[in-house]
Amino acid sequence: MTKLQIVGWLFLGALCAFLMGCAKPLVSIRDPKVYEQELDYNTMVQQQGVDLLLSWATEHCECNAAKEWVDKDTGEVSDLCMRSVYHALVVRFREPWHTEMALYLGSLSEEKPDSDPPEVPVVSFLCEE
Repeated sequence: MTKLQIVGWLFLGALCAFLMGCAKPLVSIRDPKVYEQELDYNTMVQQQGVDLLLSWATEHCECNAAKEWVDKDTGEVSDLCMRSVYHALVVRFREPWHTEMALYLGSLSEEKPDSDPPEVPVVSFLCEE
């Protein structure tokens, strides 16, 4: 391999490292305003979904003395009630973190969220509200 080839490979390697590492915040794959609108839309849809799920759950489900979600009509533990409440909790507690991370990864925020999303409380958490 000639000196010119070695210099060429080193230059190519440095260029790749720059484009993949150093220049990451400078590279944008979409319009920042559109990206923020997409995130706002996702937040709105998710929060409205939580409101609807919790409205349905309070109409059809209730907590028993053991803080389990049960069907109001039968009094039996309801998998549908438990899953609905759990889904609402996941969205309520994690959606803000995911939005913050998306803004950071989209180079629209300088503040990096914690590496791990927040923990989701057990479904009995809503029995106390």
